[in-house]
Amino acid sequence: MQEKARCSTGFPNYDQVVDDLRLGDNVVWHTDRLEDYVAFARVFAEQAVADGRMVLYMRFAAHPPILDASMGVRVIQLHAASGFESFASEVHRTIEAAGLEAFYVFDSLSELQETWATDLMVGNFFAVTCPYLFELDTIAYFCLIRGIHAAEAVTRIRETTQLFLNIMHAGKGIVFQPVKVWERYSPTMFLPHMEKEGLLVPVTDGLYHGWSLTRPIAATMDYWDKLFLAAENTLANTSDPAVTDPIRKRFCRLLLGHDEQILALAERYLQLGDLLEIRHRMVGTGYIGGKAVGMLLARKIAAGIDSHGVIGVDLQSDSLYIGSDVFQTFLIHNNIWRMHTRQQYEDGYYDLADTLRDRILQGVFPPFIRIQFQQALDMFGQTPVIVRSSSLLEDGYGNAFAGKYQSVFCVNQGDPDARLAMFEDAVRTVYASTVDISALVYRRERGLDKMGEQMSILVQRVSGSMRGRYHFPLAAGVGLSYSAYVWHQEMNPSDGMVRIVAGLGTRAVDRTDGDYTRVVSLGMPDNIPGTGLERSIGQRMVDVLDTELNQWRTIPLSHACQSATVLEAGLVFGRDAAAEQRAREVGLKLDAVHVADFSGLFHRTAFIAAMKAMLRGLEEAYQNPVDVEFTVNLYNGRLYVSIVQCRPLQTFRAADTAMPANVSPDTVLFRLHAGSFVGGGTADQIINTVVLLKPEAYVAVGNAERYTVARMLGRLNDRLRADRNRQSMLIVPGRCGTTTPSLGVPVRFSEINAYRCICEQEYATSGMIPELSFGSHFFQDLVESRIFYGALMQRGPGEFNPHLLLQRENVLLTILPEAEAYRDMIHVAAFETPLWLVSSPKDQQAVCWLKGGILP
Repeated sequence: MQEKARCSTGFPNYDQVVDDLRLGDNVVWHTDRLEDYVAFARVFAEQAVADGRMVLYMRFAAHPPILDASMGVRVIQLHAASGFESFASEVHRTIEAAGLEAFYVFDSLSELQETWATDLMVGNFFAVTCPYLFELDTIAYFCLIRGIHAAEAVTRIRETTQLFLNIMHAGKGIVFQPVKVWERYSPTMFLPHMEKEGLLVPVTDGLYHGWSLTRPIAATMDYWDKLFLAAENTLANTSDPAVTDPIRKRFCRLLLGHDEQILALAERYLQLGDLLEIRHRMVGTGYIGGKAVGMLLARKIAAGIDSHGVIGVDLQSDSLYIGSDVFQTFLIHNNIWRMHTRQQYEDGYYDLADTLRDRILQGVFPPFIRIQFQQALDMFGQTPVIVRSSSLLEDGYGNAFAGKYQSVFCVNQGDPDARLAMFEDAVRTVYASTVDISALVYRRERGLDKMGEQMSILVQRVSGSMRGRYHFPLAAGVGLSYSAYVWHQEMNPSDGMVRIVAGLGTRAVDRTDGDYTRVVSLGMPDNIPGTGLERSIGQRMVDVLDTELNQWRTIPLSHACQSATVLEAGLVFGRDAAAEQRAREVGLKLDAVHVADFSGLFHRTAFIAAMKAMLRGLEEAYQNPVDVEFTVNLYNGRLYVSIVQCRPLQTFRAADTAMPANVSPDTVLFRLHAGSFVGGGTADQIINTVVLLKPEAYVAVGNAERYTVARMLGRLNDRLRADRNRQSMLIVPGRCGTTTPSLGVPVRFSEINAYRCICEQEYATSGMIPELSFGSHFFQDLVESRIFYGALMQRGPGEFNPHLLLQRENVLLTILPEAEAYRDMIHVAAFETPLWLVSSPKDQQAVCWLKGGILP
């Protein structure tokens, strides 16, 4: 291999010992005193400037400056306090811009320990930065203060760098000892060297010459652990707030993130002991993420609410956390951190996503992380767990990320190795979901695409009990402190509502294809909402964990009912008298037909009152409506509701508008009544483009082709979104966003987010039935985007006039020329005189008509 160009430290004697510096060298000075590093760095910079080199001083520490602009160097101000990923990305962009053969002097790496509170990430920073500098044939100086870093971090830095140089002291003199000099060697190179008569002379006599290597053996404990240990010792000796509050506030910022509103809540409700307990339940270091923080805050707040003894207040015993630093460590360990950083650039945001996702799914975890994973699983034993995303951006004020990142059930059966493999697969799946298209679109729409995603993970024991081979809770669901969905004139939205199912809560947060969940106003629990079908069709299937098959699965509700105790069944399940009567009329001999009506839970327990009190209390604490996920169980005959998630609810309280009188019937596109719509944040909207997916044409194609139709609608969505003059409406048969194409259109939300109004049209002859899935992740997307939703039913008091659209020219190909094959299925009507959409929650009416269609 051709030798790289030689350069000087600025000290000829030191050059002679290490056989000169070479392009590509990273030089780490390991010393007890920062001033030693300053002396060597300044001479190096002066020599480099004199040689015509570009020198960049990477300034980020609180210590006095090492170089200044008057020396002819470029001073780059960096921001380590912004966190590892942001800081490291900033450094890499600077290095990329400087290009080949630039020279660098960095502030002391040891300052990062105090800023990030962990040695792990100091080592990670060097591990991703040193190789990049080497590739560009640079020379870079770094400093590491001896004796304050964990041995693993020091070893990692030494193994990565090209030169690792010890500086010691003997009296007033300096002792210089190279520890590592890559691809250079001499018989005396690695001996201590002392200054003598102007020369650096190797010490070869084996005698002690007065130098002292302070703390030669590095500590085994990470700085992170030292901080927590010191805090525990402090708390054991005093509870004086003057002493503990500053520690508590610092730990809030180390563990919980930087959302000031969330931090204010945490500082109000969480005690130092609560924060210290997190460390004992945590893999790695860093933040625990928004979902974990929301759960802890909600449980702590709920403990102070009179919930009739129903709401559980157990804070953390069912949970573990995987810190955000583990995600970064995983990326670095698998050599994909730089791809991850590049993916955040404009030219790689979507293009690199699939490749990055595949690399993440193929990655392996460092041995020390796998050991901690195994310890976590040992705590849970063979109890099923759920591995949940807990991004730093999730569940805060303004960004719910509802359903954007993955959560994975681990049934957790088998021997320890099998359970560990399953768990690692689940963690990789969550990590890979950071580059799922839906998450990328969501982040870009909200201006978060340039912010590095710091993915933590919340690991929770799956709430519930073993019932035969199945593990599931008695019931689960979503609770909202404010209901934007009002289906009765006497309903008070501030009473709140719940969307509840028997079994795992997946059917409450996802669109329950082919099934219906129970939506309940906490002020009017006996008034069933909806378009009419929900009154006759209840929940028929239940999601459970099958311990024999070691997987999540769906079983008939009758099987779940049979596995429940008499007391449990009496709370959740009821007899479907109408179905039994229909069976008798056609001569069928059936056993009892059960439905999940929750009548016993609502009327014979304190559930309704407890949920109402809890949601009101949480809303008061957050000073914002809230959205919680919960489970319901019976333990020793006692009802127990557990909060598993809480976040600020992104909702709207649209101003009421008087409904127009004397609208000409010929100009009405649709008219909706109680329970069939939710307003989109404003009481009136203007629409000038309507996309109609013709039901008869859509149902004529097979299920496989319906996915192709959905992708075409997504492309049309992109074109409409790009044209700011278009205010668009979408009308589709059946359920929009379904995963079952036989029930509707399998679009992703990112494929319909250009519309101000989305309507689901009933086409009952083919099983296309709308479902207002209020409280689900899909519906939360509609709410956050302030999209009006309506259900166009063939029966009932509403009306729909598709001829108002079909009599107009189909401009589909003008907007999307490549959609020629779908011109008879997708009709796009443009209106020069726009449509006017007005909704009134008070009157429980909505009408869309041609503006100007008011009769005198």
